[in-house]
Amino acid sequence: MIAISKSIRYGLAKAKYDEQKEINGKHISCEAARQNVYGSCAAEIVEEMREIQMTYHPTLKNGFFDFVITLSEDDAKKVVSKDDSKKIVNDFVRLLMIQHIGLTEEDFHRLQWIAYEHSQTQENEHLKHWHILCNRVTINGKLINDFQIGRKSVATAQELSKKYGFTDAQEKSKQNIDEIRQAAFATLCEMECFSFNEFKLRMTLKGMKITEAFSKRGHLQGYYIRSPSGVDYKSSRIDKELTLARIQHTFYRLHTHKEGTDIHIAKSPQHPTIAIVKKGVSIVPKIASAVSGLSNNGGSISVSSPSLPKKKKRKRWDEMDDDEKRDVSNGFSR
Repeated sequence: MIAISKSIRYGLAKAKYDEQKEINGKHISCEAARQNVYGSCAAEIVEEMREIQMTYHPTLKNGFFDFVITLSEDDAKKVVSKDDSKKIVNDFVRLLMIQHIGLTEEDFHRLQWIAYEHSQTQENEHLKHWHILCNRVTINGKLINDFQIGRKSVATAQELSKKYGFTDAQEKSKQNIDEIRQAAFATLCEMECFSFNEFKLRMTLKGMKITEAFSKRGHLQGYYIRSPSGVDYKSSRIDKELTLARIQHTFYRLHTHKEGTDIHIAKSPQHPTIAIVKKGVSIVPKIASAVSGLSNNGGSISVSSPSLPKKKKRKRWDEMDDDEKRDVSNGFSR
């Protein structure tokens, strides 16, 4: 089990997304549980929450918690009934609020929240998860602190995983990272000349989608790889040699270590011509055309990072789908 969370101001947009979610024209959402809300639809429920906020904290900006808890494919198969789903959601909110945020039992029972189960994500049709919209103001006016809510949600998910016998998130991450690392280095060895686009394509064909990550100014700053189980990892977390700044160097290093293989550089006034040579035969005579910004400084190779894309507008939290929220929680922006 993994959990992501954030305090938000767009309660209505989130609730409608949670309630009305469709994938390829199929409605994949159903209500899992609720507490102290009585509306028949998302709009009515959010209106109830807003009335409490306006009564006690009219200037509050981020008046809602947005929680998303996700199970692995194997663990999702263990949740077979609505009662199972309801218990997981109730236990998550209760443990988070009482053990990690510090509410009393009475305060917990004064919370307002609504939870929806989604049977899949856009990327994985077996990745069952739950969206929870929670009012930060209790029905008697107490404001719930959102300090380090993301970290506290992760800790809550880890505790529940032990309770239910779900996959240990840390152990699963180690397995995922090792699988991705092996596939990434094998892919680099398979390539005859370096091209990040080709690397992306080959990894995707192996079931490991690559997506670039951008800074607030829209500059390419790295990338992440999605494991076959649907979890995303920064390239730096997988291996430092696979980061955007180093991956080209890693490609050349891997190929120079092949038996009888070496990199030959022909000096040129503007750009060097690079060929990977094995047993005297050039197998990649035009590799320089696939790599931009190469230079030969005293016999050493320096490789520039790939060209940066144009600045792109960042999405707001309420505009993101499930997978994008997980990306942002892992330190990436689209």
